Amino acid sequence: MPVATSYVFTPINGGEIDPTTLDYHFQRLLTKAGLPHFRFHDLRPFYATILLAAGVPPKVIQEQFGYRQISTTMNIYALVMPSLREQAAEAMDAMFCGAV
Repeated sequence: MPVATSYVFTPINGGEIDPTTLDYHFQRLLTKAGLPHFRFHDLRPFYATILLAAGVPPKVIQEQFGYRQISTTMNIYALVMPSLREQAAEAMDAMFCGAV
């Protein structure tokens, strides 16, 4: 029976998994899925950015990440994607051009 730990990924004995082993398997999964290679560590900011692009409110993202202040989440993890900049410009354009 597996041992309960606070780790997200563990071997069957519940100990620590070697980071190189985790990276090896992660890279294999990316290759199998036909995705570009990137670091496992980059999943967290990628997740925050995708949520923002999908229109999830930053407050919800903050709560999922467990930060007390929303600024921490936004400053560290919310990478600005070109599509988000375009959406902001389109929103401003619609607001001012639609009001004329």
